[in-house]
Amino acid sequence: MLAVTAGACGSERPETLVVLGPWTGPEGKAFEAMLHRLDDGTGKSYTYQGTRSLRETLGAQLEAGDPPDVAILNSIGELVEHARAGHLTPLDRAATARAYPPWAPRLDVDGGRRTYWVPLKVDLKSLVWSKEGSARDRPAWCVGLASQATSGWPGTDWIEDILLHQAGPATYTRWATGDVRWRDPRVRRAWTTWAELLGRRTRAAVDRSLTTPYVGPRGLLDSQRPRCTHEHQGAFIRYVYAHDRVRVEPAAGYLGGRPEHDGAYEVAGDMAAVFSGDPAARALV
Repeated sequence: MLAVTAGACGSERPETLVVLGPWTGPEGKAFEAMLHRLDDGTGKSYTYQGTRSLRETLGAQLEAGDPPDVAILNSIGELVEHARAGHLTPLDRAATARAYPPWAPRLDVDGGRRTYWVPLKVDLKSLVWSKEGSARDRPAWCVGLASQATSGWPGTDWIEDILLHQAGPATYTRWATGDVRWRDPRVRRAWTTWAELLGRRTRAAVDRSLTTPYVGPRGLLDSQRPRCTHEHQGAFIRYVYAHDRVRVEPAAGYLGGRPEHDGAYEVAGDMAAVFSGDPAARALV
């Protein structure tokens, strides 16, 4: 009788789904608040694990046989690897019908053509942020490249954006897919343009950029010394500057690109994929 009662009590506990994602700080809190709003009496609850070392954390969980129910990744290459390794659960038609095709491709895996992820959050990149009143003609650039296990990606964003606006979307796409070599003159020009934009820098300044987190408690515009005036960053940084008077502009005007490419923008997407067999995880996505 005691065992039956205990089992009944246990079955009444809300089922908790674990969501692993890349957002920490204000972004992480905003996403966690959204998950809590989904605790709507259906018997499901959600817990969020945010980490900047997403690849390493997910790999360790998979190796331990305890993956999250849902993980949010921004690398298409990693998602493809997980799908072909059998780590992902295919999504049903209802989920894929709500997603735009470029962001939710169908993959050929084990003889079947299915969709394994959908976009959860898409951010516009190719933006420059500055404090209102800052002069546009001689920007002093904020540079913070540290991001735990993924350090360096803010610099990658710079090179990608410069190449996009100088060489155009077609060349950018060919480079991103491996058809244009890193030693190509157009790619080399993107690197030298970045160096020219940053100006002469001491070794101490370079070291400081390498070890400075890409986002400080109040954003790089308020935290870097010596003071900087402009920051090249995606739209997600709005969470940091939500209460500040900042100016947001297309990056094209700063990158030495060609006028016909001024309307080109980089876009970053965070994709939700199901790593467990729980139907509730598929329903969440």
